[in-house]
Amino acid sequence: MKSKITKIMGAALALVLVFSLGAAFMPVNTPGGPSEAEAADLSWSGVAFPTGTGSVLVGQDENLGPVAVSPTVATDGTMFAVVNDLITTARPLVYKSVNNGHTWTATTSNLGAAGDVGIALEVSPNYAEDSTVFVVTQTSGGGATTGRVYRSVNGNISYGQLGVVTLAAAEVITSFDVSPNYDGTGVLAVGIADIAAGTVPAGATTSVQVWGLGAVLSWTLYSTVAYDVSDVIFSPNYAVDSTILAVTSLATAQPILRSIVGGTWGTIAATNVGATATTDIDLLGAAPATDLLAASIALPQDYNGTVATLRRAYVSIVDEAGAGTATASNVFRITNTTAGTAIATAASILLSNIDYRGTFAEGTIIGGLYAAAGSTKCDVYRTTNPADSVVNWYGVAGAANQPSGTTESTMSNNTTAFIKMSSDYTNDNLVVVGTIGDDSAFGVSYDGAVSFNETGLIDNAPNTGAGGEGALGTITSAILSPNFDTDSTLFIVTENDNAVVNNSNAWFSTDGGVLWTRAFTGAFATAGTGLVSLTPDFTTGATAGTAYVGETGGGALDIWVSSDGGASWSIRTAANITGIQTMAGAGTDLYLGDSASGTVTKSTNEGWTWPAAGASATGAGTRVASLKLHESTLLAGGGAGTVRLSTDGGATWSLVGGAGLTAGNIFVDFDAASSTYYAVETASGNCYRSVDNAAWIEIGAASTGANAIELILADDGSLYYLEIGGQDVYRTINPTAAVPTPDATWQVMALTPAANGVGLSVIGTGTTSNTVLALTATPAIRIYTDTLPAGSAGPNLVAPADGSVISTALSTRFTIEAMAGVTAYAVWWSTDSTLNSGVTAVAIAAPGVETAVQTLTEGATVYWMARATTPFNSPWSDIWTVESQVVTAAQAPVPTYPGGLAGSTTDVPIDMVFNWSSFKFANGYEFQLAMDADMTDFVADMSGANALGNITSYQPASLLEYSTTYYWRVRAILGTATAFSDWSAVVGFTTEAVPVAPEPTEIIVEPTPITITPAAPPPPAPAPAAPVDTATPAYIWAIIGIGAVLVIVVITLIVRTRRAA
Repeated sequence: MKSKITKIMGAALALVLVFSLGAAFMPVNTPGGPSEAEAADLSWSGVAFPTGTGSVLVGQDENLGPVAVSPTVATDGTMFAVVNDLITTARPLVYKSVNNGHTWTATTSNLGAAGDVGIALEVSPNYAEDSTVFVVTQTSGGGATTGRVYRSVNGNISYGQLGVVTLAAAEVITSFDVSPNYDGTGVLAVGIADIAAGTVPAGATTSVQVWGLGAVLSWTLYSTVAYDVSDVIFSPNYAVDSTILAVTSLATAQPILRSIVGGTWGTIAATNVGATATTDIDLLGAAPATDLLAASIALPQDYNGTVATLRRAYVSIVDEAGAGTATASNVFRITNTTAGTAIATAASILLSNIDYRGTFAEGTIIGGLYAAAGSTKCDVYRTTNPADSVVNWYGVAGAANQPSGTTESTMSNNTTAFIKMSSDYTNDNLVVVGTIGDDSAFGVSYDGAVSFNETGLIDNAPNTGAGGEGALGTITSAILSPNFDTDSTLFIVTENDNAVVNNSNAWFSTDGGVLWTRAFTGAFATAGTGLVSLTPDFTTGATAGTAYVGETGGGALDIWVSSDGGASWSIRTAANITGIQTMAGAGTDLYLGDSASGTVTKSTNEGWTWPAAGASATGAGTRVASLKLHESTLLAGGGAGTVRLSTDGGATWSLVGGAGLTAGNIFVDFDAASSTYYAVETASGNCYRSVDNAAWIEIGAASTGANAIELILADDGSLYYLEIGGQDVYRTINPTAAVPTPDATWQVMALTPAANGVGLSVIGTGTTSNTVLALTATPAIRIYTDTLPAGSAGPNLVAPADGSVISTALSTRFTIEAMAGVTAYAVWWSTDSTLNSGVTAVAIAAPGVETAVQTLTEGATVYWMARATTPFNSPWSDIWTVESQVVTAAQAPVPTYPGGLAGSTTDVPIDMVFNWSSFKFANGYEFQLAMDADMTDFVADMSGANALGNITSYQPASLLEYSTTYYWRVRAILGTATAFSDWSAVVGFTTEAVPVAPEPTEIIVEPTPITITPAAPPPPAPAPAAPVDTATPAYIWAIIGIGAVLVIVVITLIVRTRRAA
């Protein structure tokens, strides 16, 4: 029993391990996001691109406000953002995303009053348990009940107002914070300021009000000293030090960082922060021009207000008087009560809000730029050594994917970027940003604010006051990753409709188009003319491969380059080129085809440097319409009906195929291994082939219209082109077929809606399918999975089995295995092994999988194969054979077993006896047994001198082989040995399989116990008698010895038998 339990436990542990390993390798979707999109097999399916669905794009008047992330964002992907409408009178909204900012859902609650602005957003430190979020709204002019604090306890689904903050005329809530130990209950604080010039809050309202202090669930005064408070924050160790910090200002004094402990104000910075001439906060921009405009506090995680060596704070100050000077508007480091040290090293580092992650000794500051109205793009600054004597700052201004957005004159503090760092920033380097103005968006950085990708809440049109959803605009270029089957990545370039500054966008998706990320926006020379290209080794999420996006207009042309799958980008400028018409890259080489001069220019370092001039590929004054690259070999299609080849990386070019193509744009592709070149004419839509530079020959009757705009040869040899005259994609799986017969067969992959003439992308996924992408005019992205390409195997054949024999009739049905998406098949059969002549073609309509009954040729080998025909041709299957028997009566003996008229042809014993009918006047019989139906590979040949006598059965001298097919026939010998009947029909049969030996039966012999009974005691001795001879006879001792030996033998046998058992 013990051994059985052990085995059961071992099996159970093995199953647990298997399921555990299976779970480890199951795909993980982005938290809260939909599963990966899949292209339909053998039909076009739409790919969702950025729209208002999921609030990827938002109304053109909507702007991002404060942003926040869950404390456990790394695992739950939860992010929040306030969206303010600064043009119309809409209320602010709070949006929530559970898939790292890709799709969003707005709260159902009405927040604030019409035209209010969301000025603060905080998430409970214990959000995972209490699902609590806070948002503060404020009416711009201030006044009683104009500032409101709302709380959601269900993760942003709905909000309720949290009491009433007491405000007087012109007073507003400027800031808000949540105590770090909040868990559904705790302390909250708001900062209050009088935004009228030269005034501060009255003592009755004070500058800071708190909620929850001492379990008092209403907003209460925290002190009676009146200041303008521009920011308020809890100490990270509030549970220990009871400290709140605030930046304060008065009508005639500079800003001061103050601590509040138990309602008592204390000055931390003895010499204050900011400029001495700064007056009170003025968010309305009224005179005088010396007002404080913005302030923000950030604290190390180990800050402790009761420990002098742990009191360090960072404060950003922006004021009207000191803007642009390092001694006024700056970021200040304040240690204990020493003077604030200005650490921003440039006048341009004006940060309206900052965040910090780190300790007293070291950490990182990241801040959003303050800028005057009209700035063209927002900026984010960062430093990783704010505690050093010399602090180094880095901005993202000028970076390819810096946050988009511009300032708005109606925004209360003219910030361009609201920043929030992840609470686990040290490990995840996650930073989120909300920007405002035209192109405002929610952005995410996973590299510590070095670069940002924008995922949602994107305003894709200017603030015209019209409202409505921002339009995506025309898709100008699209491409699939070369590894789309594994990384599901595609890129698109779009026009940014009606944009004021940045007229073009680049996007990518890593899940087949379910979720999109805006990689960057750019001011292209010509709106909506971008072009995207990927190197053959490109893979998402890896350092392999490079993505390029180029503007295709004239002038100084920029190229955006990413070597990390699209996460970050740098900008390079193309030189000595009129306009970029085509791009192709491999390794670090990048080739550009000129849109006017006909030259191809090459950079060997991913676009950093360019030669003085390119080499002519198409002839002067024509464009390079198409450019394909394989290692160092390039093929260029020109704008004047020419095709040229370079085998030395573009240094020199030679004409391919001579003349013969119609003038106009020529799109090309090629197979370098076989020196086979393909070209399609834009004007006619006709496709041509040249092998080894021979003259062009037209292949196939291609299309019903003109305007071919792209040609792509897949790795498996399938050829596709997009033709917008017929508005379809054409494909052939036999472009190398001989001309005129059988010729290439073109078939239409009908597009609905019609193609818009911008792009076609094809990638092959081994031998199973090709993925085809095309753009249509709505605009729309369409993807097609071609599971019947040149590299596929065709349908599987089922019956009759290959090499089988049909012995009882001359008819059969040919059966195949169904293929997904296929609605019709063709079966060809013939007695010609090449299936080039005498072919009978039979159609099968799905869902059927077998032909009608086919009458075969008597006594012949039949060859058959099948392929899909609808919606497209697949390659032909393998060719199978079937043998048909002769059933017509003949002047010959009739085989009866095996096979014959009613005999078995399967599972025939290997020692069987052949039988046939007797033939009249026969004197004997000739018998033949062979391995082939043609009766040439004999196993037994009982003919001639070996002929049999006048018998009707025969048993071979040796056993036949198991599971083997044999063929036999017999004929009669008539009179002399020179006269014979006809041979009988050839009969095929298959012998039985090797018998399976039965499992051995274990026989346990239980030994029979042997019982030895002791002898009875002897009777009492008789009276003494006359002395006699008492010696024991010898035979007695012999009996005793033999008995002892027998006992020992029996015991030994018992022991051994039990051990064996």
